[in-house]
Amino acid sequence: MTDARSMFRIRVLAAISAIVMLVVALFGFGAVKADSAGNGESAPSDPGLKRELYYFSDYEGSQSFAAGLDVDGGFDKVELYYCDQGTMYIDFINLHLDLGTFNDISDSYIIMEMRQGFSFQIDDGANSDELLPNKLKSIFAELKNCGCKIMFVCGTDESRFAGYTDFLEYVDIHVNTDLLNIFIQNIFVRAVSDGGSSQTEGKLTDCTFIFDQSIAYGVDSSEIVSSWFLRTYFIPLIRFGYYEELYGTNSTVAEVMEANNISVLCNLSGNSCYDVFEQVTVDFDYNGDKYFYGRNVYAVGTSWYGDVYAYGWIQDVLYLRGNYEGCYNKFSVYIYDSDGYNLDEYCGSGIYTTTGASISLIYDVMVAFINDEDLHAYNNYNGRCVVSYKPVTVGSDGWMILFGLDEGLTLPCWQIIMDENDAAYYLSGSGIF
Repeated sequence: MTDARSMFRIRVLAAISAIVMLVVALFGFGAVKADSAGNGESAPSDPGLKRELYYFSDYEGSQSFAAGLDVDGGFDKVELYYCDQGTMYIDFINLHLDLGTFNDISDSYIIMEMRQGFSFQIDDGANSDELLPNKLKSIFAELKNCGCKIMFVCGTDESRFAGYTDFLEYVDIHVNTDLLNIFIQNIFVRAVSDGGSSQTEGKLTDCTFIFDQSIAYGVDSSEIVSSWFLRTYFIPLIRFGYYEELYGTNSTVAEVMEANNISVLCNLSGNSCYDVFEQVTVDFDYNGDKYFYGRNVYAVGTSWYGDVYAYGWIQDVLYLRGNYEGCYNKFSVYIYDSDGYNLDEYCGSGIYTTTGASISLIYDVMVAFINDEDLHAYNNYNGRCVVSYKPVTVGSDGWMILFGLDEGLTLPCWQIIMDENDAAYYLSGSGIF
């Protein structure tokens, strides 16, 4: 960096466990004083006064991002605060609250990036102030009140914020890098359509899903389904399609699935699987026919468990597909290859893959943000923020459709903001078995 850049400093500050958090409560900062939310287009209140960017990130490539943004934004100062891998983001935020990092920021650009995303938020009535979304609400409200322009980058789809979304009202643009939600929606839309149902009906019938362990872990036990994926995505879809059969009745999700020939298999290993809702181990040499003949089959995996597991899983899936004669054309395989393994097996017929969020698109929208472009041009997804952006490239020739603004899948079981009654029904842990 040349002398013409007067103050480019990269601070790599890791919130490590050895740091004992100071018992300082950020006096005066927590009060919500801002009346106006982000609008996706306003610049800092006096952009001629200074050009400063404050970048908080857990992205391992954030240092190169910060250097590029310094050049592309013509900043007088860029501050990067890095949350290293393995550090909880809540600890990272608490550290900077205690250090008073946010106190002297005004009329500046703020990028708050948490690519690892939210863990499940639980408010038991005693710890609401300690929840990360509530801390972010306090921080963003004050920064907005001080003339800042705010971008929030998150790796968890907004539908999984579980009601903690109001902090986004203080944000100018929410860049959401979780494409799993879009990936799953596309698979379910196909499954619903293959079964002869419309999206408004949402009924799955005569189908088998094979999920890998990264998606449906912890289900091969007598305990209630603990998989976040099944509880967040799959079970709500069954409850939507079979509302009349389930709501206010003694029928269970498992019973409805059995009556309509719907099965979920996981933990595929060689020639066996675990049937999640019948709670039995399936040996395909003896009792596999019912899962494949006369049904549509959807095998869904990710790259999250590493290339060795991903390779073994796709090999097992392809063996099963080839072993059941006559089922090949009704057996689709979907891979969320967010780690970019690009295995040769992913290139076969009837195999559909997608990668993670585009790094270049994320950087491009950051450049637009710091240069005060009209951010509404990026608004391609429903969300609480005035501008919600999914950095994904899709087209008419691609298999994935971006269900965004007032188009595609509009199921109430996946609403961004649910009322209490819907949440109690669709997300309940009871009535499954």
